[in-house]
Amino acid sequence: MNRSLVLFIGLACAACAISQPSKQIDLARFQSERPDFGLTRGPDGWYLSRMNGPFGTDASSEMLRFPFRTGAAEQVTFGTGSHLGRDFSWDPASRRGCFVRSADIWCANWDGERWLDTAPLPDPVNTPGYEASPQIAADGSLYFSSMRDGGPGQGDIYRAVETDRGWQVVALGPAINSPGGEWNLALSPDNSMMVFEASGRATNLSPSGDLYLSCRIANEWQPAMPMNALNTEGSELDFRFTGPRSGIFSTARIGGGAVLRHAGPEHFAECDRM
Repeated sequence: MNRSLVLFIGLACAACAISQPSKQIDLARFQSERPDFGLTRGPDGWYLSRMNGPFGTDASSEMLRFPFRTGAAEQVTFGTGSHLGRDFSWDPASRRGCFVRSADIWCANWDGERWLDTAPLPDPVNTPGYEASPQIAADGSLYFSSMRDGGPGQGDIYRAVETDRGWQVVALGPAINSPGGEWNLALSPDNSMMVFEASGRATNLSPSGDLYLSCRIANEWQPAMPMNALNTEGSELDFRFTGPRSGIFSTARIGGGAVLRHAGPEHFAECDRM
């Protein structure tokens, strides 16, 4: 599909696709005793990653879908027969959903009723390292995190563009990446803000992971700021925008579960002032 048409459609329907304010979402419906992450609005319901063991262990994650109104959760297989995975994201412009399975990024197409053409993305998006948190931006590019050879830190955030010559992948600059680790990113519907988790920074409240905010001005990502009004001594991760200035994320502790939490417009005021 022509990328300018995709961009137009994406901007036109971003508000309707992710318009429900986070304060209207009853998080108790999705919360369990196990670690729950990445609550995301998809084409046919709310998608959630749920670990089958304590946070901080090598427990696997399953993908669940909750109908929009009422009804019990059900496992999501994306047509592959396996419900294992995490980090789901949905792009209404391309009608594509992406997620992580077996340390690689996979994507599938939504035909209005079911997921089709599920497949891992090729090299150089996927590598022998660990790729995670895929997010399709309003311009059609793919942002993701990766623990790959040659990166600037322990884990880093990359931007990939599909061209006639294949995928072109570039690590974001020092405004985002550091010698520590950057993971679990999310982009606002208009691509003006990025929230991600960073570990090992001197500004962290928790060494294992705090949320950071970067504002995009004149097509450049600005130096990321810790979101200390949201950060705790636990690990904050898997932020998901539910509107232009609202979102949901999880706070987890090693050996325990994870609590779903809201973030409102006041937590993004720094970008509005720039």
